[in-house]
Amino acid sequence: MSRKRGLLFWLILAAFAATGIWWTLTIPRDVSRLYRAIPANASFVSVHSRTADRWKDLSGNPLILSLLSSVGVKQDALAKQLEDPNTLQWLKRLASDEVVVAYVPSLGHSGAPAWVWPLG
Repeated sequence: MSRKRGLLFWLILAAFAATGIWWTLTIPRDVSRLYRAIPANASFVSVHSRTADRWKDLSGNPLILSLLSSVGVKQDALAKQLEDPNTLQWLKRLASDEVVVAYVPSLGHSGAPAWVWPLG
């Protein structure tokens, strides 16, 4: 009886994980949901269209290069990622339509400042 319960647990867990992955990768994006997720007290909102298509151009921007280097990305690693077809495929999936980034000076109950980039 105990083995059946353990097997049933793992089967339900696997089904849940598979459904979550399927939902994440196949349900179409609703771009209007991106804007609804931005809090009303956001002091800075930036909208970027077709980010995945412009990735190679964006990665040459000095400001973006500086930002990436400040978070620990090395330029040779970035160059490898620019040529990697898997990276480009994921970028096209995740950033193909619009990307919205916002700065919120006080977010949630803690009131701490935060950068927000909702996923649609």
